[in-house]
Amino acid sequence: MLWPLAIATLIRVGLCDDAATVSMGTAGDAWLLAAGDQKVALTAHQPYQVRWDADGQLSLVTNDGSSERLPSPVRLVTTGPIFVAKRWYRGSLELLATAGGITAINEVPLEEYLLGVVPVEMPPSWPSEALKAQAVAARTYAMAHLGDFKASGYDLKPTVKSQVYGGLTAENASATLAVTATVGKILTYDGKPIQAYYCAGAGGYTEGAEAITGFEQRTASLRPGSYPYLQPVPDFDWAAPRWRWEVFLTSEQIAQKLERQGLELGRITRITATERSYSQRVRWIKVTGDKGEREMPGQTFRFALGLYSTLFSIEAVPNRGFHFVGRGWGHGVGLSQWGAKQLANWGYDYQEILVHYYPGAELTNH
Repeated sequence: MLWPLAIATLIRVGLCDDAATVSMGTAGDAWLLAAGDQKVALTAHQPYQVRWDADGQLSLVTNDGSSERLPSPVRLVTTGPIFVAKRWYRGSLELLATAGGITAINEVPLEEYLLGVVPVEMPPSWPSEALKAQAVAARTYAMAHLGDFKASGYDLKPTVKSQVYGGLTAENASATLAVTATVGKILTYDGKPIQAYYCAGAGGYTEGAEAITGFEQRTASLRPGSYPYLQPVPDFDWAAPRWRWEVFLTSEQIAQKLERQGLELGRITRITATERSYSQRVRWIKVTGDKGEREMPGQTFRFALGLYSTLFSIEAVPNRGFHFVGRGWGHGVGLSQWGAKQLANWGYDYQEILVHYYPGAELTNH
């Protein structure tokens, strides 16, 4: 698929870090281009492995067991799809030898990257207008986060640390239509791509970015705050599977989960939300055990215990543990995917959905 040159931004996705070996192949004839002008021809539909050696160099291992040294960096160039660790990808592959192993990077045009993001971030069977809204949000997120992992040699991770990216293997016709129908469109504020955060469901009301640790707008010498376009708005996610959820954990289970995060508080005796946000999400929480106590961000506590959101109440069950009752799935900031689905079902188009969840942002072509 060819895209206009004006929108052919290249995205570098770090498929793995510190790998001992990387398995790969191609659908067409290809070449490995290594440092020092070394060039190795590869045969289509043949499995290969690149191995990280103890001296920090790379070696190409073929099917017959023979190997050839490759100075890092190594780039796989081909006219067809590439295969890396059980998945097919568009674009090219770059392999870097680091102190801990191999970093594998898929470099792919932005629009082709989105073809592998939208169908794994939102079910392709959902309404087309919801998928278009997701495509614009994902495109905007990518543009706003270019270089997030520059120190590792790439822009984004293929996981929830950035956006989930499944490559060519994950592509779906409905999601592809959503990407092509919105090609090049992003959300901006003051001429810059916005922080287009999104979540599965917000539990009836989205949250301002300032309420979630790590999402705040940070400006030198100023207190962390919100973004004008990330303000609490009503959500319509009541059909979501986590609209309402309940989790019970014993005191011992909570202690073990916190200990894995480096917090040794002993048997947990009290948990208190010390600060809540506008939508009643837990911003700060104090956990007391028989070996001490610690106050922490609600988001930190949520991830440590495996809770679905920070929108929850806490009930102590004497001599047993704690009962958490909550709503929503995710951080609750920005676009709600289940809410977008409901709005699309009601007849709203993708522009109207985006205006609702990112008030004040402008839909532009990048």
